[in-house]
Amino acid sequence: MGGGNPIPVDVRIIAATNVNLLQMLEQGTFREDLYYRLHVIPIEIPPLRERKADIPALARHFVELYAHQQERKVPRLAREFMAALVQSDWPGNVRELQNYVERVLAMTPGDTLYPNPPPRHPGSEPSVPRRQRGMRLADIVKELECSAVSDALERTRGNQSLAARELGMTEQSLRYRVRKYRLADARRNQRTRRNR
Repeated sequence: MGGGNPIPVDVRIIAATNVNLLQMLEQGTFREDLYYRLHVIPIEIPPLRERKADIPALARHFVELYAHQQERKVPRLAREFMAALVQSDWPGNVRELQNYVERVLAMTPGDTLYPNPPPRHPGSEPSVPRRQRGMRLADIVKELECSAVSDALERTRGNQSLAARELGMTEQSLRYRVRKYRLADARRNQRTRRNR
């Protein structure tokens, strides 16, 4: 930029969007010259709910991918698991399916995957806890981190190795947070109350 000599380059630009650019062009909210620069070979990919035949192959691919990452045997997909995947509308498309498969795989130590927890259905958006106004970012991060570690330990019945794997961190990092937030004491007190 700003030079006086031409420099030959060989580039290919791939642009993606989830909005209707033609409609935005007609409304005057998208530049016409940019639209025609990008609109050379358009490829339309319909949402996952309109191509449910792709879901089984995608699910198997993600299971194999994450099983390899977790250094474990590729589990079998139960009939109920595949049925739940195909019945869901996946408003978040392939990324949501990918995250769901990764989550179920991390939470299932056995050799067969079941739809537990089930995929969310249309209209069941996950509730995001409201934060108090004026909360500092550091406090929000601390609260979320503590909650995520605590939930993972609860799901894995206190197995720090599984919890660390589920959260994508080392056991050492997880143990540091357990000490930092005194989660071991909280779980010990919880067990004591249950035994009473």
